[in-house]
Amino acid sequence: MQSNSFELLSTGDDEKEIDITQPPRTNPISRKLPSKYWVLRLLLATLSFCVVQLNVASLLSCNENSIYGCTPQFSVQTYEDSKFSNSCISMIQDALSLVSFVATDFTGDSMDNDSKVAIIDTLSSENIFNVNFNGYCRFNYGTKLQKCHKSHLEIISCWTLDVGLQLGAVSNRSEIVGESFVSTYGTVLRSLNDLYISGQKEEEDNSSQVLDMSTLQMIRMLNITDLFTKILSSISKISVHLSFLVMIYSILLFIKPIQTIILQLLIFCDILLCLQIILNSVMWISVLIYINKFEQIFNRFDFATIKLSTGFILTILNAIILFILVLLTIKLHQEKSKRHPHN
Repeated sequence: MQSNSFELLSTGDDEKEIDITQPPRTNPISRKLPSKYWVLRLLLATLSFCVVQLNVASLLSCNENSIYGCTPQFSVQTYEDSKFSNSCISMIQDALSLVSFVATDFTGDSMDNDSKVAIIDTLSSENIFNVNFNGYCRFNYGTKLQKCHKSHLEIISCWTLDVGLQLGAVSNRSEIVGESFVSTYGTVLRSLNDLYISGQKEEEDNSSQVLDMSTLQMIRMLNITDLFTKILSSISKISVHLSFLVMIYSILLFIKPIQTIILQLLIFCDILLCLQIILNSVMWISVLIYINKFEQIFNRFDFATIKLSTGFILTILNAIILFILVLLTIKLHQEKSKRHPHN
């Protein structure tokens, strides 16, 4: 006997015919409510986009190509009323003014003496250097002008580059002279570092010591700092690239044809996020150590002030968001397990 797909439902005097093959009706309001899985994907995409923006702003800014202006990790300004600062600045400017005379003579450009002296104002108290992992900006309070250049997170190297760029302006070869100054500075550091190592060997051999080891030890510290800040520059770029990969992954989660495959790669998203947290932690801890070390040196000679700035705050904020992203991926793992228990 063929079964009938319709049944009669008795409700008092009325009888209604119901099709039992049709699925039960659901509340239309509940259909409009987004699922937990969809909300998690949206949060992942939104926060990963925020991480990219924070990374670019806090790690790649403070150079001539920056789209976010300058959000420095720290800022440095020399003291105006410091005797050591003034004597040091005067001595450096006198020496560089002499060099500027020579540079002008070679190029044949005519400049008066005042212009030549004024051309080198790197260590003026009117300047504040905003330094980041991949560049610096020199803002002058007098002229209200800001000039930014590619460099790395090392203030002495930034000063050296700035001096070379200003001196190069005399011969209209700013970039070449600036790079030459930085290259020379690095060569001198390495040479003096080798001298420090040979001095240590003399101490071990108990031979007569003719080297000022305390001075050479400071030079060695500068050499190590210069090398490590160059490594930090590379780390910051790697961190930015990793954040772009996470953002791309979060966007791919919304593409239905490949959604299942992308979900299987969720563990790689976790790895990328953990790597970013590690790199981010290395960077902000390194900045704190750097600030503490140079603050002691500057205070010892009453030379300059150094303090943390907005980029460092953004780096910390970035670390917090990365931690939240890890928690979101854990929730996504749980939702994936519910939807695909055998995967």
